[in-house]
Amino acid sequence: MRQLASIIASYILGMALISFGVVMIIRADVGAAPWDALNVGLQQQIGLTIGSWVFIVGFILILIAAAVKRTYPQLLNFIPVVLVGSLIDFFNGYVLTALNPVQLFTKYGAFLGGLLVLAMGIAVYLNTKVPIRTPHDDLTLALSKKLNWSVGAAKTLTEILGLVLALLAKGPISFGTLISVALLGPLINMFIYLLFNRTRNSGDAS
Repeated sequence: MRQLASIIASYILGMALISFGVVMIIRADVGAAPWDALNVGLQQQIGLTIGSWVFIVGFILILIAAAVKRTYPQLLNFIPVVLVGSLIDFFNGYVLTALNPVQLFTKYGAFLGGLLVLAMGIAVYLNTKVPIRTPHDDLTLALSKKLNWSVGAAKTLTEILGLVLALLAKGPISFGTLISVALLGPLINMFIYLLFNRTRNSGDAS
């Protein structure tokens, strides 16, 4: 029971860090990751909150993934959508309201800080091994199996889809978008090693 509580707490912590990092990146205003940029673009063009669009887009992706797999929608995958969407609105509306960098170096400082927090959150979330995927991950794995592609190739396809939709929604696509696409994966691997693998290796050595 204690182990289960620890896993749930780590899962929620991972989602909180992901949400905090996303808001930092958005408020840095130098470009967001494709799917985050889509949510911001929809919020600016249509209304509602960014978190509301996380709910809506996430639910649509769950339905698309189900159609690709020809199965019923995995509604449990809506849990991270609710967590992240709610936390994004909380952090954006109440915690990080003073984060409005003006100078370019402060913008990129906030952006890089957000990218580090985001990568750490994803590493914590992945380490829990909880089999409840985000809609983006679910769609990636569904496309990988359907098209007989590698997971990496399918992930690239879903990111391109998000980028095209973000451009259509006039979301914040800029140089920061390219940085996030290039650095997020390596940063996630770095945090997995620093936070978990190195600790396990040290424990084995002792």
